[in-house]
Amino acid sequence: LILAPNCMYDSYPPSFHYLIGGGWCDTVEKCDSRKGTALGSSKFMDLKVPFTGILSKDESQNPEFFNWNKVKIRYCDGASFAGNQSEPETSTGLFFRGQLIWDAVMEELLSLGLANARQALLSGCSAGGLATLIHCDDFQEMLPKEVNVKCLSDAGFFLDEKDVYGERTMRAFYHAVSNLQGVTKSLQKDCISKMESSECLFPQNFVKYIKTPVGIAVCGLGKSGRPPVLLP
Repeated sequence: LILAPNCMYDSYPPSFHYLIGGGWCDTVEKCDSRKGTALGSSKFMDLKVPFTGILSKDESQNPEFFNWNKVKIRYCDGASFAGNQSEPETSTGLFFRGQLIWDAVMEELLSLGLANARQALLSGCSAGGLATLIHCDDFQEMLPKEVNVKCLSDAGFFLDEKDVYGERTMRAFYHAVSNLQGVTKSLQKDCISKMESSECLFPQNFVKYIKTPVGIAVCGLGKSGRPPVLLP
């Protein structure tokens, strides 16, 4: 968790929370390898990170949000803050409890004064963009009803489509992530009542159930010139 210099809340400034991305891990081996990086342990995270773009405090660069309180939430669970296994993995001792990380961060922010904000925006990029959609309604429900809450997912709308070889690579990948990290409890209940739970990691299947106002920003093509989910 990183707080911007002006991040202590009072009853007036609105609040902007940004979930950093970093992909997912679908096997014990891949998750275990992340613990030696900034995507798996705070020991390897930079002490300072830049606040740029819509997080900038420069009014000329960021006229809409320059004077908002801003929080960057570090990403280290490998499942968009949705992992929810009750017991550690036996061979490595890894805990898959991203949901508890999310709950703890929100509890701390509320204690710092988030509950006094009049406006609040939850946003994130890539895996953080997916986390934004997964937790959007949770974020709103944690705040008083009079708070104006919105969510913005940046590059987090991953599609359940066949890749260039005709395989559903992303579906198989999300299925493995879901089984390993136990994300079902964190997903939209309306969605998992209608289809296999791992398919409810795809926004196309659950975004219609989100009650909080949400915006979606998507880049059409990756560096290869093809949509990223179409590459195996």
